[in-house]
Amino acid sequence: MIATLKNIFFENWFRKIISLFVAIIIWFVVHDSLDIRRSTPTTTTQLEETTISNAS
Repeated sequence: MIATLKNIFFENWFRKIISLFVAIIIWFVVHDSLDIRRSTPTTTTQLEETTISNAS
């Protein structure tokens, strides 16, 4: 049992570290992309409301 756990955690550790690093980079890219999408419609709506209220 202990030998199996050692193989799972310590075998190919370099590839696992690289995979973790790539996964973190992908997470940051996706998270930043979602933040931009969330803030853009709100900003657009506020600009449209301001334009309409200034035209009146």
